[in-house]
Amino acid sequence: MTKLEEVARALYAVAGQTGDWDSETEGKRAFYRHCARAAIEAMREPTPYMVMHGYTKQTRDPRTVEKQWEAMIDAALEE
Repeated sequence: MTKLEEVARALYAVAGQTGDWDSETEGKRAFYRHCARAAIEAMREPTPYMVMHGYTKQTRDPRTVEKQWEAMIDAALEE
């Protein structure tokens, strides 16, 4: 599953939809994918707060980029 699809399904669930995602019409799934794309695009450019938190998570670990990204998303959720 792509991240776009994962976000679309999360938006669908949080909107209180009672049907099963796989049973929904393509039009409804397309709407939530459109919303997911907009949400992900809004996260594309980090705020200074996010950058600061990403920077503080730098290590010599090979997963540095993932750790920075997670720290930046965590910071966005705290703002």
